[in-house]
Amino acid sequence: MLTPPDLQPRQLIAALEEAYSIAATQIAFLPLGADADSAAFRANDWFVKLRRGPHGAVGAQVAHALFAQGITAVVAPIPARDGRLWTAVDGWHMLVYPFLELTPASARLLSDAQWAEFGATMRRVHDVHIATDLWEQAPTVNYAASWRRDLRALLPQIEACDGDDELALALAGIHPRRTCAVHRAGRAL
Repeated sequence: MLTPPDLQPRQLIAALEEAYSIAATQIAFLPLGADADSAAFRANDWFVKLRRGPHGAVGAQVAHALFAQGITAVVAPIPARDGRLWTAVDGWHMLVYPFLELTPASARLLSDAQWAEFGATMRRVHDVHIATDLWEQAPTVNYAASWRRDLRALLPQIEACDGDDELALALAGIHPRRTCAVHRAGRAL
C-alpha cells in the first residue's frame, strides 16, 4: 500500500501496548508493496504489518515454526501476549516483526559464500518437520516445466541481443548482473 490506511497512529500505539506490551513512541508509515490490502509501519524497532481480509495465518504460522526450530534466517512474527501471531485493529489484522535495516535482495548480488549459505538455509527449511495440519492448510504452487524450457531458450537470445529489440536490450541490461544466478536457476529447474 502506497498511501496510509485510515488509522490514527494512537490506535496502533494502543494496540501494540495492549496486545504485545510494546511501548511504541514513534509510528511511521512505510509506503511499501503493491498490495492494496496491506500496510506497513515502523514502530520504534518493530515492523508492523496490517492486513485487511485474509491475513496469511498459515504463512505466519509456518514462519514462526521454522524460526522456532532454529532457522533464524526466517523472519517470523512475534507472538502477542495471548500467544497468537496477530491481533485485530479496527478491521485489520496486525502482525509484528523485528525491524531489520537491510538492502533488498533485488538491489545487490550475492557472493558465492552467500549463495552457499542461502542453499544451506533452504536445505534446512526443507528438512524441518512442520505439523501435518499446518501443511494441509498451506496453498501450493505448481511451476510448469514449460517455464523452465522457456527460460533456457530465452537465455541465449538475451546474450545474443543485436540492439534492434528494445525489450531484449532492457533484459540484456539487467541480465549481465544476474548471469550466474539465472544460469544456476536454469540448471536447477
